[in-house]
Amino acid sequence: MSLALERIAPSHFEVLPQRPQPKLHLVRDQYADRHVVVPDIHGEHEVLGEIVDRYYDDPDIGFVFLGDILDRKGVINDPEKGVFKTLDIIKNLGGRAVVTMANHEWLFHASSSANDPGFRESLTKEWLGNDSATAIERNVLVSYGMDPSRRDHTTAKELRRRMARAGHLAILASATPYFETDAFIATHAGVLPNVSWEVQRNYLNEVSKEMDEGLFYDRPPQWFSMKLATSTEPVYHTNKTVVSGHAHVLNGKRGTSSERSLHDGRRIRLASTLNAPTRAPVYIWQDWDGEIIEIPRGSQEV
Repeated sequence: MSLALERIAPSHFEVLPQRPQPKLHLVRDQYADRHVVVPDIHGEHEVLGEIVDRYYDDPDIGFVFLGDILDRKGVINDPEKGVFKTLDIIKNLGGRAVVTMANHEWLFHASSSANDPGFRESLTKEWLGNDSATAIERNVLVSYGMDPSRRDHTTAKELRRRMARAGHLAILASATPYFETDAFIATHAGVLPNVSWEVQRNYLNEVSKEMDEGLFYDRPPQWFSMKLATSTEPVYHTNKTVVSGHAHVLNGKRGTSSERSLHDGRRIRLASTLNAPTRAPVYIWQDWDGEIIEIPRGSQEV
């Protein structure tokens, strides 16, 4: 068992002291000298533990998570409570961790926080799906001791309550629309290649403010677009490296490390197959040397 997993509290439902919730969806300042960018985790806590253990002993390294922490596809009833364990590991990183907003987190927030009741109900149906046996978020509910077949309008709010008690809601609530340093820009799905980053930055900030006010009408392509996540087009409007996740395959296959780094390392696509059971490797990116690191997970035909 990894050291990161051993740090998890023994009881999944220990009642922790209530802490003031941070203002939602803030852009975090640069908080570390060096950064490791980690793609969509999707509740795969074991590989997250391996990644954290690799860098944990160096306090100057921060972790940037590209969202999609929620959801654990293909695991029947998720007896390991993977989403819970994943968020516990991130919680234990404290100020060394930052999470960027992504499509799964957006739907979670919208399902419980949208002002308009009718709109909130429709978003909840989209988030949970119609069939509890195949719903992509069923294992999130299971992780927090909820009935995975529950589909009423209170489901998301009850999940938020349980996440808050575990100290996990603050992580999702403070997800930033993007993360930017002097060297790179990290968003879940990438950035538009031909629109200035200043315009996109302002747009994402405005969308985040609207979310704080209970308005969920925009679905930014920087969080949702698979076209952006798989694009090979150069980003012309910034000299910074653009790093994204969202996609799990490139050109219909897992892809090689060279396909993940394009345009002299200015475009990094961390497509890692964590949205389904697999032993395929995971790819992370180090900002201090621009290297994509492959994290082996054994071998299995997929």
